[in-house]
Amino acid sequence: MTYSRSYLGLDPYNVSVVGSRRKLQALACLGWGNGELARWAGIGRGRIDKVLQMGGERRTYIRKDLADTIDLIFEAFIDRTPSRTLASMRRSRYAKRNGWLPVDRWVDIENDEAPISLHNPLSREGRKRQWEYIMEEYHHLVRFGISEDEIAHRLGIQPSTLHSNIQRYRRRDEKQ
Repeated sequence: MTYSRSYLGLDPYNVSVVGSRRKLQALACLGWGNGELARWAGIGRGRIDKVLQMGGERRTYIRKDLADTIDLIFEAFIDRTPSRTLASMRRSRYAKRNGWLPVDRWVDIENDEAPISLHNPLSREGRKRQWEYIMEEYHHLVRFGISEDEIAHRLGIQPSTLHSNIQRYRRRDEKQ
C-alpha cells in the first residue's frame, strides 16, 4: 500500500486543515464573518469558506500559505470583539448551532484530539492556571537558551500554539 506525501505529512506545501478550521470556527463564535476576515487578509472569501466546508466536500489538507494566512487572521482578530450587528449575532448563533467551539475550549487548538468538556475540572480558570504554568516554564527554559520549538516539544504542545500564546500574553501585559 502506498500513501501520498501529504497523507504522510511529508508535503511541505500542504498541511492538515484541523487547526485552521478550528481557528476560523472560534472566530465565528465571536461573531466574525468570513467576508470581513477575508477582506482584511486580502484573499477571496471562497478560500475561507472552503476551509470551513462540511460534509462530502470537507477538506483534510490545505495549502501551507493559506494556513499561514489564517494564523495571521486568528492572531489579529481573536482578542477583538466585532461590533454587535445583526450579522455578527447571526454568525455567532450559526457557529453555536453547528457545534463550533470558542478558543477557550481548547488547550492546544491545533493539536487536541478532543475539546475540553464543559464539565471538565479544567474550567476556564483551570486552563488559565495551566497556561500560567506553561508560561512560567517557558520563561525558565528560555533563560537557558532553549529554542521555542524545543520548549514546545518539552511541554507537549505545538510550537505555533506556544508562539501565539506568548504573543497573547505580551499584548495583555502591555495593556495592563
